[in-house]
Amino acid sequence: MNSYNMRLSKTSWGSLIGLVGLLGILMQAPQAKAQDDALAILAGGTEDANKLLGAYMSPMGQGFSMALGQNWFNTANSLKTLRVNVQAGVTIIQIPDQHKFFDPATLQLTTLKAVGGNPNAVPTIAGDRSAISPQWVVTGTIQDSLSPGGVRLIEYPALGDIFQGLGLSMTFAPYIQANVGLVKNTELSIRYAPTLDLSTLGNGIIPENILSGKINFWGLGLKHELLQWIPVVKVLPF
Repeated sequence: MNSYNMRLSKTSWGSLIGLVGLLGILMQAPQAKAQDDALAILAGGTEDANKLLGAYMSPMGQGFSMALGQNWFNTANSLKTLRVNVQAGVTIIQIPDQHKFFDPATLQLTTLKAVGGNPNAVPTIAGDRSAISPQWVVTGTIQDSLSPGGVRLIEYPALGDIFQGLGLSMTFAPYIQANVGLVKNTELSIRYAPTLDLSTLGNGIIPENILSGKINFWGLGLKHELLQWIPVVKVLPF
């Protein structure tokens, strides 16, 4: 292909964290004192929720962006000046096996800990439905005058096995793209993808107030034929 492509893209995630949902689960605990302890710790650890949900959803976001980065141009030749072409399509990306699990140890969590199952291999959204997901507990220390040193360690079951694989081994991205020819064998492309509602991916396994938010995508592509600026190319036998 006798051209170079440049692409600028923007992927905006909505309210992915769903921290209200996490706190809501904790507030249903029957033991008021343990509940207050857990809420006090989790209130200072919202970053953990960010990290966990980011790791769980990462294959979808990466796959979506990779899919939309494919097939921008079908030919090396640019459109003629002011010539317009509109196209629609769908690109499909296979999610690699290494992205079907994540290791919480790499996230440097401070208040949430995985227990049971395989705590070092938590399923992502691309993980198998049969994969065993660990339970999650809130851990930390609180002030307690009755405990040695005035500090008490607590470990409270809070989130259950909410991170379960949904078997999404492939991701696809529909798009519509408009191309317009500019001067000097240059072509500008504008691509837009429909909004993806993350709550529709849970399939009843992940609570809607946990798996929420939207992915929006738009992109710009620029193609310019460089060989026109290299005179020696015109005399080559190919």
